Amino acid sequence: MPKAKAAAMRALELDETLAEAHTSLGRVLAAYDWDWANAEKEFKRALELNPRYAIAHQWYGRYLEVKGRRNEGMAERKRAQELDPLSPILSFELGLAFYYGRDYDHAIEQFQKTLELDPNFPPAY
Repeated sequence: MPKAKAAAMRALELDETLAEAHTSLGRVLAAYDWDWANAEKEFKRALELNPRYAIAHQWYGRYLEVKGRRNEGMAERKRAQELDPLSPILSFELGLAFYYGRDYDHAIEQFQKTLELDPNFPPAY
């Protein structure tokens, strides 16, 4: 994570408008530094720069879920999956969101959709 943080910060030094770098920095701040306020700022900045960046929606959704904002997190996860409907990881992550929200029927349904996209995607099993 320290290397990822350094790389994201260097990228932002070179170009402040890189949504990918803001997203990566937000991920490190949330998952490693536990700097919740700045993580959210980075995710929001990424989405402001590129509202169609699916990974930003995915990781921001996870952040929101961890912060107890499940409905907002689910909306972000669904948006990510809508933006990249053929991505097994985004489909799987949406299934996880249902699972963590104890909506097991929707989780199973989503994991089955993931396997339809890629039957060789082990996490969905």
